[in-house]
Amino acid sequence: MSIESSTQYPGRPRTPRVVWWLMVALTVVALGAGFGVGALVWAGGPDEGDDPGQARKSPYEAGIQVLTPEQYDSCVRQVSLYFEDDDADGTMREVARQLSDDDRFESVRERTQAETFEDFREVYADQPEMLNIVSPEDMGATVLAMAREGTTATQLEEPLGQEFPDAEIVVQKACPKPPTMPRPPSR
Repeated sequence: MSIESSTQYPGRPRTPRVVWWLMVALTVVALGAGFGVGALVWAGGPDEGDDPGQARKSPYEAGIQVLTPEQYDSCVRQVSLYFEDDDADGTMREVARQLSDDDRFESVRERTQAETFEDFREVYADQPEMLNIVSPEDMGATVLAMAREGTTATQLEEPLGQEFPDAEIVVQKACPKPPTMPRPPSR
């Protein structure tokens, strides 16, 4: 009697081993798919927006957006020095001159009272009562300084406050979502 014949059952045809291995492989695949679906359900299912043609929802709360490194860098490096004295434009120009020679800053821009008033007029264009009670002289003048790369505005806030005690120093501690403004029509 051979070994082969001893493994056969009487009256039953011999099943090829390929079919048996195929059944084992299909069982393993089915178990793997079951575990995968179970893990997906356990994790909360697919997020809305997983469709490649659809924008993915932001994981951040409303008003917060992910900034590019350049946007973030610009946001955290800008320092505004605001002046409201009798000669706000003159004071602002003198401080801007001093800061433009300062190695801590890569750029310095001036914003006069008249420029600030123009912005005010645009914002309150639909409220004439506001425009009637405010004049350019009521506005402050501002120096907008961009700290050199590797320095944040918060690092410069205290030293600038000591150098310019008459200025209101404004730095951003967080970067807000920029407002969505309608684009002017193309000509």
